[in-house]
Formats: sequence, C-alpha cells, structure tokens
Amino acid sequence: MSAFTSASPAGRFAHEGSIFQCIARLYAEAQMDERAHIVELLLRPIGALSLIGVAGGLFAKIRFKAPWENARIAARDIELIKPEDVLELAIQAEEIEPNILVRLLDMVDASPRLSDLPSAADIAKFKAHGKPGGQLGAGR
Repeated sequence: MSAFTSASPAGRFAHEGSIFQCIARLYAEAQMDERAHIVELLLRPIGALSLIGVAGGLFAKIRFKAPWENARIAARDIELIKPEDVLELAIQAEEIEPNILVRLLDMVDASPRLSDLPSAADIAKFKAHGKPGGQLGAGR
C-alpha cells in the first residue's frame, strides 16, 4: 500500500495509477504557490457541506477562515495540506464536476513549472488517452 492508498475514504477508491494518485504526487512535487493554485481549482466546485467530509474537515476549516469571494488559500494553510488530502479533494471535486480534471490538466500544460515536474508526464498520459477520470492502462 502506497502513501496515497490507505484506509481513508479516498484510499478505498483511488488505486495505483489513477489520475487522483498523479494529482496527489503533482501537489507533493509542486512549489507552494502552485500547490495553492491546485487546491483552489479543486475547491471551486465543492460546496461547504461537502467539504466537511473531505480530509477530516480540513478544507472546510480553511474555507471558513475568510471570505470565499477571492478563493485564495494562505501559505500557512497550504503547509497543513498533505498529498493524501489533495487526493481526497480531487476525488470529491471530480464527483461534483467531472470537467474539473480537464481544467486541472490544462492548468498543468499551461504552467512551465508544473509541466516540468516528474508527475506531469503521467498526467499527460491521461490527457492523451482522453480518460482524465480513469486509470493508466485501463481500457475504457
């Protein structure tokens, strides 16, 4: 079992090679400001009540700290967010808005700092196969 596959709700659904695993690795490899952009994008489609069930309520706590109009995550909050939390967030965001993963893939393509990270190559494979919610090697 990897660091991103656990007994957590996300761990039960996220398998090795999933786009969600790649997103968690991307978050782990990214610099602080890029991490914030990843989290901000994934938070957009998720309502306040749904956030309570993600990552032990971590994102709900962050969401309720400040007005949400600007949807900016403070650096001190990014430091609290682990890759496993982002994995859960990505799963929840995709359930609510399936196109969110396409938008994330586009964000990776548009950012030289993100597209140069090792996990970006795996993410690009999902985009090439047209299966952003799928698994590498899965025949959908």
